[in-house]
Amino acid sequence: SDWSVVDGSIVGSGSADRQSYLVWKDREIRDFELRLRYRLKTKGNTGVEIRAIPDGSRRRPFEGYHADLGHVDIGPNILGAWDLHFAKNPARQRKSHACPRGTHLTINEHDEPLLRPIENPIAISEIQDGDWNEVRVTAQGYHFEFYINGRHASSLTDNASFGRLDKGAIGLQIHDRGMRVEFRDILLKRLD
Repeated sequence: SDWSVVDGSIVGSGSADRQSYLVWKDREIRDFELRLRYRLKTKGNTGVEIRAIPDGSRRRPFEGYHADLGHVDIGPNILGAWDLHFAKNPARQRKSHACPRGTHLTINEHDEPLLRPIENPIAISEIQDGDWNEVRVTAQGYHFEFYINGRHASSLTDNASFGRLDKGAIGLQIHDRGMRVEFRDILLKRLD
């Protein structure tokens, strides 16, 4: 298995060139605040999948809204970014818009993006390379906030008139072979 518990931490160790998730499958999670700490001792891509549902197109294990984490020099399109994991589903036909660290993405009713900078976002120097960092993710309606070490990383508002995800599971993700990430102090507060 790619997942274990060691000294009170959930440890993800990438054993293959594929994404692996540890999922809490309460399908009724809609609005919430999630707090956790993570430590990434290797290079790699990890994160938290929210409102996750199985991806029927098999493009990836789940579709959902994804708060991306990674090693410090992985870049703003991953560390502190929102990633939209939508299935290749003809009934929904959603696009995967970029929401890099330091930005707010608003998606209009036609699934068109408007990206703007956020005020005073987290600086890369405020993220501890190889050490523990605190993460806070909130979901309220179709507005999502992402904070690292108490600083705003990115936010997303999904106003599309189709294909939005209302509720789903929460999952921790590892992306790459050979990577190792630890999660601890995971707290979930429902807001609905």
